[in-house]
Amino acid sequence: MKGVEDLRVDGEQYRIERFHTPTSRELTAQFIFSGRVASSEGINMNKNVGGMDRMARLVFGPLLVVAGIAGYAGVLVLAFGPLPQALTSVFLLGVGAILLVTGLTQKCPLNRVLGFNTYRQSDASDTEESTVSNPK
Repeated sequence: MKGVEDLRVDGEQYRIERFHTPTSRELTAQFIFSGRVASSEGINMNKNVGGMDRMARLVFGPLLVVAGIAGYAGVLVLAFGPLPQALTSVFLLGVGAILLVTGLTQKCPLNRVLGFNTYRQSDASDTEESTVSNPK
């Protein structure tokens, strides 16, 4: 006998397949998590990059991309020898692209895994300036 049902745990959706073993005297069930079930919403990731973290990514990301391209073209010497030069250039290009994309989207999977959140939502009360009335 086989049964399938969906289960939601901490916002993650899983599909459970139940297999009953008829050879056993006791009815036992094995639960197999067959992986995440794709939801219609897709993967929703909250913003977790902001402030100085975002500014640093938006400054250093493009600089590393340009350095990687210039190193690969041979305009900028990043390492000695053709293979180390190419590898270093591609590495800098990749890191720069990652920094640029995470800075633009304000979403970083590594920050999510490590539990870092530098994004701060500003409320309407935060944007209002406090005024001091004249005590005269």
